[in-house]
Amino acid sequence: MPEAATMESRVGWRIVAFGDVVRQVKDKVNPEESGLERYVAGEHMDTDDLRIRRWGEIGDGYLGPAFHMRFKPGHVLYGSRRTYLRKVAVADFEGITANTTYVLESADPEVLLPELLPFIMQTEAFSQHSVRESKGSVNPYVNFSDLAWFEFTLPPIDEQRRIAEALSTAHQLEEHYRVLQEKARGLLDSLATSVLHQQALRILYTEPSVSAPEGYRIVTFGDVCDRITYGFTNPMPTTDEGPWMVTATDVRDGVIDYSTARHTSRNAFENDLTAKSRVQKGDVLLTKDGTLGRVAVVDRDDVCVNQSVAVLRPSLDVDYLFLAWTLRAPVMQWRLMLDVGGSAVKHLYITKIADTRFLLPALPHQRHCVEQLRELELAVLDSTARQQSVRELVARIISTAMEVTGDV
Repeated sequence: MPEAATMESRVGWRIVAFGDVVRQVKDKVNPEESGLERYVAGEHMDTDDLRIRRWGEIGDGYLGPAFHMRFKPGHVLYGSRRTYLRKVAVADFEGITANTTYVLESADPEVLLPELLPFIMQTEAFSQHSVRESKGSVNPYVNFSDLAWFEFTLPPIDEQRRIAEALSTAHQLEEHYRVLQEKARGLLDSLATSVLHQQALRILYTEPSVSAPEGYRIVTFGDVCDRITYGFTNPMPTTDEGPWMVTATDVRDGVIDYSTARHTSRNAFENDLTAKSRVQKGDVLLTKDGTLGRVAVVDRDDVCVNQSVAVLRPSLDVDYLFLAWTLRAPVMQWRLMLDVGGSAVKHLYITKIADTRFLLPALPHQRHCVEQLRELELAVLDSTARQQSVRELVARIISTAMEVTGDV
């Protein structure tokens, strides 16, 4: 295990070990006797988000014996299990957390500026160190003692203040774009409710007999799709290049995320798969196992899907983008979840999907609805891209300022 070096890397800068400048707070309390109102669990913290936006109320249910660590405003919370999720958050209220969430603070604010600590823990170098030192396979965890010897370059306190000010400004800008993104998504949901006649759709599901609005007809997905099926169940080889293999993990927000998808061999794609597993441009994907209800549109050739993904191939009088928007709409998502089955792993069943009713206008009106929704979705994508750009800027600033030693 490397020890902290004392050599000067540049004038006033020095290499330090994380444990020499960061202290683990071990303030144990009884939640029911503490007088505190909130607790924070792992699910309340989001990947790469320093804000705590959700929490639980103490006394609403049994917390379990692990929840006895008090945190205060300014403390940094770090999820020590499955650290690849990069859960680092700064508390802005006092509360309780579990002993698997480390409560951290600067050991000496005159040595390490407290405002800088969470940004250091968001660096790629710190994350890689934490993941590499984690133990266990099913639910890996890292000990604080293994975080303690992570090394980085610490500038003088005045330089830390300048870095922290730049990072704070960038973080505020990122938060601004996050708020814009949330508002745009809210407007998009409202527009979808309007143009897809969601209120009429809800009536369709709650009343046994109902008439369609003028210009619409009541259909099922089975009525208007040439095929509703799911993908391969047999093991497929993974290769460095070749056709794409798409699973439920790779489906989100109307598109396939190819950054997480894997490749398979051309031979396996052409000879080991039935036609139902090889999808076409314009097919609509719906996740049916585990993570349910995510939708994407196939936008290229040479794609296959596994059994966790349902494939809907619309007929000629149905716009595939309209079909995708219908599946993504809030009321349809609510309706699909009513038919979920399974105990350990939840499922949407192909037959249930095929029998689900919805409202379908004529093809020209379908395309008009899609144009309206797409215009607002572009605003969502723009705010998302700007937020990501600022997040990357923050990463570059802190990674450049806080150099790390060769152990990473």
